Amino acid sequence: MRPEHDGRAWYRIRFDSTPTDLTAVLIERACTNAHIWLNGSLISSNGTLREPITRHCYHPYWVALPGQLLKSEGNVLDIQVAGYAFAHVAARQRHAGLSQIWIGPQQELRDRDDSQYFWNITIAQIIGVSLAVFGMVMLMLVLFALRKQDRYFLYFGLTMIGWALLGIRLYWVHMPVPGWASEVLIVSLFPPVVACAIQFLMHYVRQPNSIVTRLLMLQALAVAVILLLMGVDWIFKLGSIVFTLLALEFIAALIYAGWHAWRLMRTDFWVIGSALLGAITHSQ
Repeated sequence: MRPEHDGRAWYRIRFDSTPTDLTAVLIERACTNAHIWLNGSLISSNGTLREPITRHCYHPYWVALPGQLLKSEGNVLDIQVAGYAFAHVAARQRHAGLSQIWIGPQQELRDRDDSQYFWNITIAQIIGVSLAVFGMVMLMLVLFALRKQDRYFLYFGLTMIGWALLGIRLYWVHMPVPGWASEVLIVSLFPPVVACAIQFLMHYVRQPNSIVTRLLMLQALAVAVILLLMGVDWIFKLGSIVFTLLALEFIAALIYAGWHAWRLMRTDFWVIGSALLGAITHSQ
């Protein structure tokens, strides 16, 4: 699909096959969702192609081709893909598109599918659950054990939980809202999560700043309002600006905190700082 295309498109592939073979089709990426027909019969309809479109951008497609539908010559595979134009999503990974299509032995393609699913989805789920559990532990410590001056654990816990929630977008396929709304929600959630990360750094090195706190809160509100006011055609451009700005803010906060921690508490800082950087790299 072309980057500017918004809606549905059809693809057709012709191939020959030995009817006795156990054959399958593998699509490594069909974004946002796809239905598959073999010789006029629907063989895969995982989710809907209408709003809210089922979001399978990160999921590979493996479908066994029914032997009773296969012919020795002139098989026709039709694929209908529904997706969003490049301008209507906040990340390149979620614009409409179709990857290379593989047709071959079932077990060979199943192994390839399992590998891609593990690295795309399972790893994200493991990391997400780990971050959420770690974040909850931090919050429990704040609520029941720690002193006011140890508030950085509160922000650390909120950051972990926030990144875990953002990671859900990789494997939550049935979002109950239209595509543009989910993209606005995803972008709008990044500023408060990064704000918690920055607050953690500032409090950890004992350098809290009320002005910075207010600016971060105002920024989170402003991003959501601007996205809603500008409309769907600006999602990608605004999302790119927001992600770049947040990355620069976090780097600046990390440098600032590192400068203080290097002199006063460098060992403890790098232990928690490394965990935080690991959470940041989880977002993609």
